[in-house]
Amino acid sequence: MNRHNLSEVELSDGKNKVRLQIGSGLRTLSFPASIPHETVALPAVTAEKAAKIVEAAEEIQPEQPSRESNQIQIKSPFVGTFYRAPSPGAEPYIKEGQMVKKGDVLCIVEAMKLMNEIESDVDGVVTRVLIENASPVDYGARLFAIKSN
Repeated sequence: MNRHNLSEVELSDGKNKVRLQIGSGLRTLSFPASIPHETVALPAVTAEKAAKIVEAAEEIQPEQPSRESNQIQIKSPFVGTFYRAPSPGAEPYIKEGQMVKKGDVLCIVEAMKLMNEIESDVDGVVTRVLIENASPVDYGARLFAIKSN
C-alpha cells in the first residue's frame, strides 16, 4: 500500500469483504450474517415425571444428622468421584462404628485425575458413611457423619 501511495484498500467477492486502512489500526472482515443450524427437540417432562425425579432425589439424599447429638458432617471439598479405599480390592480407610482422630484419612475424592485424601476434622466415632463407593459427588456433598468426642 505504501509503494502505491494508498491509504485504504477494500476487496469483495460478493460474500466476503476485506478492508485495510493505513493509520486507523482497523481491519474489518465481513461474513454472511446467517449460518445454517439444526434445531433439536428435547423430550417433554410432565409433572408426573418431574415428581418421580424429585422423589428419587430425596431417597438418595440421606437425612442430615442432628446437631444435638454432636454429629459432625464431613463434606466433599471437590466435585469428583468418592472412593472408600486407596485402591480397588483394598480395605476401606474407615468403617461405621470406627474411632477416628483429627487428621485421619477417611476417603479419597478423585478430581481431574488427582486423588485427594479427605481427612477427619474431629476426633470421634464414624456413625454413617453417606455415599456409596465409586459414586460421583458434588462440592459440599455429605460424605460421613461423625459423633464427636
